[in-house]
Amino acid sequence: ITLVQHKTKASEEADFIAQANQLGSGTEIRKQKLTTTEDARFIADDIYEITPPVQPQLASSQPKVDTRTISTKNDQAVFKVLDESSNEAKTLAEQFLGETQIPSHLTTDIATLEALLDKQRQAYAKRPRIRRLTSVSAKAAVDAQYLDDWRRRIERIGNIHYPAAAKRDKLYGQLRLAVMIQPNGYVENIEILQSSGIRILDDAAMRIVRLAEPYTSFPSELAAEVDKLEIIRTWQFVPGHRLQSNQ
Repeated sequence: ITLVQHKTKASEEADFIAQANQLGSGTEIRKQKLTTTEDARFIADDIYEITPPVQPQLASSQPKVDTRTISTKNDQAVFKVLDESSNEAKTLAEQFLGETQIPSHLTTDIATLEALLDKQRQAYAKRPRIRRLTSVSAKAAVDAQYLDDWRRRIERIGNIHYPAAAKRDKLYGQLRLAVMIQPNGYVENIEILQSSGIRILDDAAMRIVRLAEPYTSFPSELAAEVDKLEIIRTWQFVPGHRLQSNQ
């Protein structure tokens, strides 16, 4: 159950229960457990399953009655005396405030949520800082210079090792690659974002990227800001047996 801050149109597939309708947002594919950025007054290092909340029990609004039996000497009559003096009636507020206590399992639940939130924060802080570079996004001088040097190196190596099969069969086309580079200049991963439709050209492009490594190590200014660079470029195999990149 969660509390929402504003109302929206009712969702056809709600993930949680709230006091009003609200459409969710975010980048997670699967539904995530509810957490909060507010600090709790309880601290725990371990995470346990959350137990459902228990509603506090209120004392009955009817005062407890003490009954005593009095009989006469000849047992001809029996009377019951009601004693209400020892249990004066209390208001509901007095009963609630005076008798309600936080269940012990609830303190564990709160501490568990605190530990879960702390674990999520630590995991987020440990994620590598990745900067994505394209010809459009590389505006900073250090980014633009690194991207241009990287492009020139691949074009030079690519034209030296142009695929023989592409020359022989006169195969031309373009493809889009995403290349993840580590601070030492070595390639961590290559992904084809858009295929040329020709397997020979796709394989040749990835092989050329590998042949050109290691690239220049990150400049100190760049290394202070990011842990990895993801460079996205479109590569073209054009007539004249040349490999080039325009964007």
